[in-house]
Amino acid sequence: MSKRKRFTLEIEDQIIQMYQQGCPMNDIYQKYDFQPRLLYSIIRGHGLYPSRRKQKSPGETFICPECGETKKQSERSKGYRICLPCIRKRVMRTIMKNKYGISEAEYEKQLAKQRGKCAICGKEFDFKNKNIDTIHIDHCHTTGRLRGLLCGECNKGIGFFHDSPELLLAAINYLKNHENFKKQK
Repeated sequence: MSKRKRFTLEIEDQIIQMYQQGCPMNDIYQKYDFQPRLLYSIIRGHGLYPSRRKQKSPGETFICPECGETKKQSERSKGYRICLPCIRKRVMRTIMKNKYGISEAEYEKQLAKQRGKCAICGKEFDFKNKNIDTIHIDHCHTTGRLRGLLCGECNKGIGFFHDSPELLLAAINYLKNHENFKKQK
């Protein structure tokens, strides 16, 4: 068994120099016989951040266990083993269940009932982007029940009118009374 080296500033400089030259951490452990925690704290103390995990090159791919598709590492959700679109779907399912009290099946049923269009303006939802933010779940704020699926503009519109039919009718009357104003321009 080798005798442990005593820690000095000179040894610290040598460790940093070896690390910056790309020397593997295992070689540094063996040469100086210090605990890994000490070596990491020395390196971090110099503003360098060694990773204990194997670094994956951006070109590598992985198979998402949820959707089964082959994806690039850049599409992997940080801290999870699944891809970003699957994380978004998980989040959406959780929100649907916890906030609106509906299941994914009820959501899909409503979407089919509306034929993939906004319940107010009839604009088709954008499924090409697979962006869950394009479809808004409209619900009654007092009962919590699902009213329909809306596009962002319509959802904001009724939100600005505080879900009040009276305010919306007043807005309709206002626009009708000022139709002549539009025609004169």
